[in-house]
Amino acid sequence: MATTSGSAARGRVAGLLLAGVLAAGVGARAATGPAAGIAEAIDTHLAAGRGAAALAETERLVAAVWAAVPLDFSAVVLVDAPPAGYGLYQPRAKGPFLPGEPIRIYAEPVGFAHGHVGELLEIAFDVDLAIFDARGRRIAAIPGIQSMRFASRRPIREFPASITYDWAGAGPGAYRLVTTLRDRHSGKAGSFELDIEIAPPAAQPPAAP
Repeated sequence: MATTSGSAARGRVAGLLLAGVLAAGVGARAATGPAAGIAEAIDTHLAAGRGAAALAETERLVAAVWAAVPLDFSAVVLVDAPPAGYGLYQPRAKGPFLPGEPIRIYAEPVGFAHGHVGELLEIAFDVDLAIFDARGRRIAAIPGIQSMRFASRRPIREFPASITYDWAGAGPGAYRLVTTLRDRHSGKAGSFELDIEIAPPAAQPPAAP
């Protein structure tokens, strides 16, 4: 069974983004702070039929909200294989993992920053793992178990974080995995939890006499 933490925070993130976009076209005058000026500019462009300019201002509004929210996750899913792209994944069927079966995770982080690498914008994370047993005792902590980097010419926000843990040698039982992503470019960090179970080894048939 898989569970994720931070559902309330995810709701706040979604609500902030939605509120920002709604403020752009509806009730712009009710907005306050820097968002108010952007929202008014969007309304002005829309009224004048300047669709591309209105969308550019909307991007500015979303970017401002994005930068203000903590690093969190809009989705965390156990998967059968690494994703082919954002939203392109196959959820793993519920049930225990076989001994030695890798644990693959698809996650959608939000609130991260972009760094500059030459002419490109980079997304970069370091991944830490903490493992707890069924009694809640931490049995392992592995900082920097994985890193991921992606660069493009646009400030991509739909980033598919693909994480794989090699579980070879782990004994059967229930475990809680706490995964932390550390954003290299903002200093933010966010975590999620997954509960998994490792099945006992299959019984070997008796040796022939």
